[in-house]
Amino acid sequence: MRQLPNTPAASTWKGWSIDMADELSGETSEPDAPLGTKNCRTREYRATYAKLPRSVQEIADKKFRLFVENSHHPSLRLHKLKPHGPGHRLVNRLSVSVTRNYRALFWVDGQVNVWYWIGTHAEYDIITG
Repeated sequence: MRQLPNTPAASTWKGWSIDMADELSGETSEPDAPLGTKNCRTREYRATYAKLPRSVQEIADKKFRLFVENSHHPSLRLHKLKPHGPGHRLVNRLSVSVTRNYRALFWVDGQVNVWYWIGTHAEYDIITG
């Protein structure tokens, strides 16, 4: 199992449950982009992912691999979340389009993109206020 330095295999990251088995490395396409060079998915992310239809899970997996290869690919529609609402309690929160109807959210903590949620756009609207 790959781990971040000085991080146990399964732990918490500033209050979020982390499954470090999902840690992947990837480079951003722009050197000055405010994104990490590594990615991990929280247990909360994995729980919301597990509730998705299988077809959406497969697309989400492809989009995640694309993000790792080229985080600024136009099909991802990467954008920062506006600073309001309950989904904005963390610094550097961003959204990626999985499909037209599904989004994935993450925040940047140093060099790590921490993926904490994935779901429908309607749910996204509630989370992001």
